[in-house]
Amino acid sequence: CEDEPQELRGRLEGGRRVTVSAEVYNAMKESETWVAPVSAKDHTTEAWMLRMLQNHVLFRHLDDRELRSIVGAMSKTVLPVGTTLFSQGQQSTASDKFYLIDSGTCSVFKKGEKPTFLNRGDTCGDEELLYAQTYEVTVRTQTPVLAWTLDRKTYTRLLHGTFIKKRALYSEFLAKVSFLQGLSHVGLIQLADALQPETFVQ
Repeated sequence: CEDEPQELRGRLEGGRRVTVSAEVYNAMKESETWVAPVSAKDHTTEAWMLRMLQNHVLFRHLDDRELRSIVGAMSKTVLPVGTTLFSQGQQSTASDKFYLIDSGTCSVFKKGEKPTFLNRGDTCGDEELLYAQTYEVTVRTQTPVLAWTLDRKTYTRLLHGTFIKKRALYSEFLAKVSFLQGLSHVGLIQLADALQPETFVQ
């Protein structure tokens, strides 16, 4: 089920104890039926969003195609003055959002500390995009705000889908490499998961 941990341990093959990602069993079926949302953006906005997110800790491991899928799925949200995005002590849910501020200003409050501010290019809801947790600050719009948002469920499904497709592509390639012919299917999957793309500029 979806709530199982990402790693399923304990399968034995050839006398060795191996670890196989849970996506082998679950995510492929979902990725075949789920269609990622796409929100229209002009080229200037899309290019700006790519620049803002390419070095962000949540997205910098993605290749260009994957990052474009994330940007494509982010939807425009217009927030009036005084809108609370989330409150300190509130428990996050899968429907809560990650925000990339396009215009306007948000105030960030934490008990016992002076408020800080978020402006164009800043983000919030970062850690909550990864897993459910309690918000440590309150974020409220100080001016009208235009933001681009992504919820945790969409983020997770997008990464699962691209992960499975990349695994299948890499595994198929590795299976054709002569000196890897002796590897089991599980071994090929583990090797495929370990590969990291590198970009070289001529």
